[in-house]
Amino acid sequence: MDCSAFCDQYAQRWKNERDSGELLKDDSSTSDALTSIFCLIDLFNPSDGWDDCELNEEGFRLEVSKITRDF
Repeated sequence: MDCSAFCDQYAQRWKNERDSGELLKDDSSTSDALTSIFCLIDLFNPSDGWDDCELNEEGFRLEVSKITRDF
């Protein structure tokens, strides 16, 4: 899946579940992982000119895989 599309869809679903209270049903480990991925979305920059603090597609995929490795 394209990272930009994933980020858009994930962010919208996370916000919907946050607003509905659905996220509160997750155990703390799952909640931490889901929130961490949401935070990574803020760091993702699909353009060629990204800063050191931002993630390109490869970096974003690597960080998400680290978070989801144990699930």
